Amino acid sequence: MSEVDEGVNRPTRASVPSATGTAAPKVVNGADSTPQTAPLRRPGSAMRTNNIGRGAQPRTNRPPSSSGRPPSASAPNSTPNDAASSPSVKNIWTIILEQKKNQPADQKEKPKNEVMECNLLFMGDDKSGKTTIKYKIQRKDYTTEEPSSTIALEYSTGKREENFKTLVAHFWELAGGKKLTKVVDEFLLPENIHMWTAVIVVNLAKSATVMDEVNFYLEKIKEIVNNICKTRPELLQKLLARCKRKFGEKHPDLQQITFSGVPTVIIATHSDSFSSRPPLHLKTMATSLRYLAHKNGCTLLYSGKYPDNKNEEHDRNFRAIFNYVMYSGEKFVPPKPEIDGLKPIRVVAGKDSFKMIGDLKEESITTEFLKVLGQDKTDDTKAKFEAAIMKGFDDYQEQSIEMLRVQKDEELIRYREAEASKKEKKEQEDEARRAAMEEKRQKAMEARGQK
Repeated sequence: MSEVDEGVNRPTRASVPSATGTAAPKVVNGADSTPQTAPLRRPGSAMRTNNIGRGAQPRTNRPPSSSGRPPSASAPNSTPNDAASSPSVKNIWTIILEQKKNQPADQKEKPKNEVMECNLLFMGDDKSGKTTIKYKIQRKDYTTEEPSSTIALEYSTGKREENFKTLVAHFWELAGGKKLTKVVDEFLLPENIHMWTAVIVVNLAKSATVMDEVNFYLEKIKEIVNNICKTRPELLQKLLARCKRKFGEKHPDLQQITFSGVPTVIIATHSDSFSSRPPLHLKTMATSLRYLAHKNGCTLLYSGKYPDNKNEEHDRNFRAIFNYVMYSGEKFVPPKPEIDGLKPIRVVAGKDSFKMIGDLKEESITTEFLKVLGQDKTDDTKAKFEAAIMKGFDDYQEQSIEMLRVQKDEELIRYREAEASKKEKKEQEDEARRAAMEEKRQKAMEARGQK
């Protein structure tokens, strides 16, 4: 007979979770039962474990926390809030807070990037290469297009990040050569004169006028600075003291140097084409410019286009010197001076000396000429310079070359005479044509009047 047929109510058990995490028996229909230590499971099923393998312990069910999230693994009987507030538990945020708390006070107040500004004023005659030099400093020398001519005053700016510093440079390019130098008084003021650097650009291809140009702009810079500081003599003394300090207060030639008050750079462009001149030309020019730059406390640089390997080295040294000059030497080390007259010259102010320039020998330049340099701008200076350049060449004449030169001179004279004759003949023809047209016009007017 079955249980249903007999009508006997037999107790059944249902598994419910207990406070200890094990399943406790539940009495149904008032029938008591013996407590069980494990929940009921189907015959043949495997008990789940935390780990797989030999010695694995059975997994027990834990009651859920009040927040509905599983308890912390590091503390089985603690809540997540307890684990987060525990000082022994560290994560990336607690580490950052500890480092910030232990950071020195001076580092907390210091800004992330220190801003350093400077102003560059480019001066020089037309077609001297001012725009090309500006592009080289701005790292725009890769452009293949020829720079357009500057009109009046052109302004541009550049900025870059380096060693946690923001370097800002303002470029002012003055066109018109010597004509527009008075424009400088409009933006060069006592409040910002300490941030300025003057750049004099001369063309070595015009060697006969190089000295006159450098002398003119050096005197002009001194005149501008003196006019600005006329009502503030203490400002001029501060500027001169800064120049002397940067030049080197222990330099043996310090008392013989004439400073303008602002850092000045002399750049001689087209040195690549000038290097094809005879060695005497190169050495004379290098010695003269070195003396002139050193006498006035200036930096001297040659610039040009060289083969790829030399050009890369030249550009690197070029920018290193300008960083040193523009930002007052702040953690910028200038490259080693190059004073060989047969190579591109680069000498930072204060790194040269009259002793390094050497005894002034006759084959390079006369002593009298060097005494005039930096002090005189008369035609006598130009005459002595040209005489020093050309001295000694008459001793190396060749008969065939001299005959060819005479022949070419005669051809040039005949060519000029022929061109003058053609021009005169054309002018006569034009005059006759204009006279014929005027006569024809008069006849037409007379015929119209008779009618």
